[in-house]
Amino acid sequence: MIGSKSLDEDVKELIRQKAMGSQTQVLEALKKKGIEVNQSTVSRALSRVGAVRARSVSGKPTYQLNEDAAPVLSSFASFVLDISTNGMAVVVHTTAGSASLVARHLDLSRHPEIMGTIAGDDTILVLPANLKAVDKTIQAIRDVLE
Repeated sequence: MIGSKSLDEDVKELIRQKAMGSQTQVLEALKKKGIEVNQSTVSRALSRVGAVRARSVSGKPTYQLNEDAAPVLSSFASFVLDISTNGMAVVVHTTAGSASLVARHLDLSRHPEIMGTIAGDDTILVLPANLKAVDKTIQAIRDVLE
């Protein structure tokens, strides 16, 4: 078994060089490089390197590295279509395929008003840290995304 640091670097290199839309594609590309790992190892490596699935310019799902996405931080708000609440949770609607990228950015902000997020394809469930201050959570989301 190869060390995880080496595997992580190989995974980062693959993501930067070629559009990888699935763990299977990453697994096959690693095999072509002579690196024998299983799907769960690939999954853990993708998580360690901070890879998130987002839509490419052509609309296809592809893994991107958070460090590669960092220069675009000012444009996260452009992915958001709507923010609403029922008084207990906040729902953020995004453009198709953008929810995981936006949710990851919200999670990484570690804002005290945001307990956590769950993302689908175009919808994010945001759990407020304080149910009596959901409006503060909505403002925190807007602040983090700007």
